[in-house]
Amino acid sequence: MEDITSISTQASQEASLRTQLNTLDESWKENNFPVKQYKDKDCWIIDEFDILFQALDESLATINMILGSRYVKPLRVEAEVWKKNLFTLN
Repeated sequence: MEDITSISTQASQEASLRTQLNTLDESWKENNFPVKQYKDKDCWIIDEFDILFQALDESLATINMILGSRYVKPLRVEAEVWKKNLFTLN
């Protein structure tokens, strides 16, 4: 009975972490940052950095929480890639 409970808890926690990673992925796919033309050039830049930095801060908090979980082992590589990519933006 204890083994079943332990395995069930582990599976539930891993599924929760997977859901959080999927939610993070979807939120970045859906983000639309406002852009504006730079001077009179054929170049566009992000207009409002506040939105970008807020999304970045929230994502870093989420990924750090995921990496801090004791159930992250099967998802660690994917979570580390997310962290690296988010720090690249930072």
